[in-house]
Amino acid sequence: MGDLDVDVALVGGGLANGIIARWLTEMRPDVSLVLVEAGDRLGGNHTWSFHGTDVDAEAHRLLAPMVSASWPAQEVRFPGFRRELSTSYHSIGSDRFHDHLMMELGDKAVFGKAANVGPDAVGLDDGRRITARCVIDGRGWLGGAADQVAVAYQKFVGLEIETSEPHGIRQPVLMDALVEQFGDFRFFYLLPLTSTRILVEDTYYSDDATLASPDVVSRIHDYIEAQGWRVSSLVRQEQGVLPIVLAGPITPFQAHDGEPARAGVRAGLFHPLTGYSLADAVRLAARITALDALTTASVRTLSNSLAAELWEARSYYRMLNRLLFVGAKGEERRAVMARFYTLSQGIVERLYSGQTTALDKMRILTGKPPFPIRRALPVLPASAGWAHATSGTPQAKV
Repeated sequence: MGDLDVDVALVGGGLANGIIARWLTEMRPDVSLVLVEAGDRLGGNHTWSFHGTDVDAEAHRLLAPMVSASWPAQEVRFPGFRRELSTSYHSIGSDRFHDHLMMELGDKAVFGKAANVGPDAVGLDDGRRITARCVIDGRGWLGGAADQVAVAYQKFVGLEIETSEPHGIRQPVLMDALVEQFGDFRFFYLLPLTSTRILVEDTYYSDDATLASPDVVSRIHDYIEAQGWRVSSLVRQEQGVLPIVLAGPITPFQAHDGEPARAGVRAGLFHPLTGYSLADAVRLAARITALDALTTASVRTLSNSLAAELWEARSYYRMLNRLLFVGAKGEERRAVMARFYTLSQGIVERLYSGQTTALDKMRILTGKPPFPIRRALPVLPASAGWAHATSGTPQAKV
């Protein structure tokens, strides 16, 4: 393939740009586009999941070809109680993501590392050049952003295994917190993909981004053994680190004049509490598709505006993060999460979808906290004189 000239160049073949490509292909077939990926597969090696209430019916329709598995319910496990929630749950595996987009895009998927990305052109390191009226950069977490916002992390290692006998898990277990905590809020995340195939993730809500993979893998095998599962084969391993923002401005995520537009985590479009970005990627894709004129400037303005709007609306979630990471200590973090899951299913659904109401906010904070209130008060305002600086680079599964 030589040089190209297109309407839209999407740089980075991850979740956010993949969703934009899917939306444009379906809704705007008149728009010529390319999706540029530095690796050899779109989506890398990840699993993305979402609750049925996170997106609307039209988004469900458009996402459906990329969904690997769906379940009508989910559950959580904490010391003292287990709970089933009748909220549907859906997962997109990177293999399905890659296969469907390749079927739709064909040679519109371009594999090669972007050496330089500007507002009207993308240069690949092999010398190829792509000119475009609209360039969207969706290459993940922007280096240096963590220097301007206070960040904690959700980090995980997952093993997808095939068991010799049915594992017995009928629905996703979003949190099995009946495990040793090791100083963080730790839980296992279980996705039963078939009766004998299951994704087992060891997850930590942590102050730092360090992920000692060999140690975590060993703990996963200990957990698998404790469940009585016999592994017949290891299908794959994945890992990642997601940003959990405690305080700070949207400023480092905003694209400036003379820069390409941004999408996904690079644009600050992710849920502050979970680090997940699928619902925001859907929101952005829908708005981009509705634009009359697809230019870098128009999409940059749209993306910046959406990100700023959501960042402001989600200040409450960042305050909850401060309570969890700064107010609560050690085992108290698990108690905070356990208390949340005793609330109504509607409150849980609206929090995950980013639609928490004023009444929900009051209810979440009502009652005796699982840690001394004197520790909570200083961290409630974002302008409080506390520091929570961490280092590291959040990675994919967003």
